[in-house]
Amino acid sequence: MTSVSVSPLARVNKHKRDWRGWKFMWPFALVLVFVFIVPIFAVCCLFPFVSMLINATKTQSDFTGAFGLGFGKTFALWDNIVTVFTYDDGIFARWLVNTLIYVVVGAGSATLLAIMGGYALAKFRFPGRKAVSAVIIGSISVPGIALAALFTIVATWNDCFLPLIMLKDSDWFPLTIGLNQWKDQASAAGGQAIQNLVITGSLITIIPLVIAFLCLQKYWQSGLAAGAVKE
Repeated sequence: MTSVSVSPLARVNKHKRDWRGWKFMWPFALVLVFVFIVPIFAVCCLFPFVSMLINATKTQSDFTGAFGLGFGKTFALWDNIVTVFTYDDGIFARWLVNTLIYVVVGAGSATLLAIMGGYALAKFRFPGRKAVSAVIIGSISVPGIALAALFTIVATWNDCFLPLIMLKDSDWFPLTIGLNQWKDQASAAGGQAIQNLVITGSLITIIPLVIAFLCLQKYWQSGLAAGAVKE
């Protein structure tokens, strides 16, 4: 039995043909991603916001009687917003101020500690220090600080567990706990169902986060890019 030897030149030509085939398929792969996968991902991300926006325009009767993704008989968005800020002696505004205070103190402290830790780690001598120096230096630059601040702002703003176990007085609740209390009051004895106010309050709650993302967009994009680049 004899074996057929393949010359190195033939192997190189075969690899070139294989690469040309993959190179020819790349445009179709990109088209598949941007035409099908990206729109599906965008729909999944935008669907909760659109659903919340539609339901915030309904009265309580329309909320319970109309289709979830359909508008009610009455467009009550402005009335719902006014009622959110006046219901229960305007407690929602107090929750909003509490949340802002917790974000400034908590997220500000966490960002400051992250900057101090990054600076110390950049100065500390340890094996492999050069491999991470670029990332550490990037983390204490303006984009890195903005990225760390944005993550801690979102985490503090949406925090539910820690306030739930530490706070008992409703006057000190953040928005997450306060809206959850509104949601649960319908199941209490003699409680009033106000799901339309809960949805409207939730819509108002995410507006500051959207503004923060838009204002810090160029910084957090630069921060992500700096953390992904290896030098």
